[in-house]
Amino acid sequence: MPSLQDWGSKIVGIVQAIIDALKPFAIFLTGLLVPVVSFAIGFIQGMIKGLVQFLSGLGSIFAAAWQTISAVISGALQIIQGVFQVLAGLFTGDWSKMWEGAHRVWPMERHHWPHPGRREHHQQHHPDLRKLRP
Repeated sequence: MPSLQDWGSKIVGIVQAIIDALKPFAIFLTGLLVPVVSFAIGFIQGMIKGLVQFLSGLGSIFAAAWQTISAVISGALQIIQGVFQVLAGLFTGDWSKMWEGAHRVWPMERHHWPHPGRREHHQQHHPDLRKLRP
């Protein structure tokens, strides 16, 4: 009967023969797989980078759209409030309130608006100033 050492030598010889036989195939397969895996990794990285850029661009588009929509809604509310203020001033006889409402509907710099109570305000609160021109 063969000894354990003989069996060990035979197994080592068989394993070595299999390794020697598979070595060219492994080298061929490695040469083939490395470029394919490298290409796949580069492709996936490019897809992820493109997706991130697309989503960030989409986010900025939504942000700009939301900003525009909120500005339009804010402007519309300002006009509606101004119209109600004009009507409230008209029906109550409060011309200052009506004028402020008109200013809300057609905003301009305040010094361009001829406020009806300006002369009275200056005469009441600034008596030491020269009289305003007529």
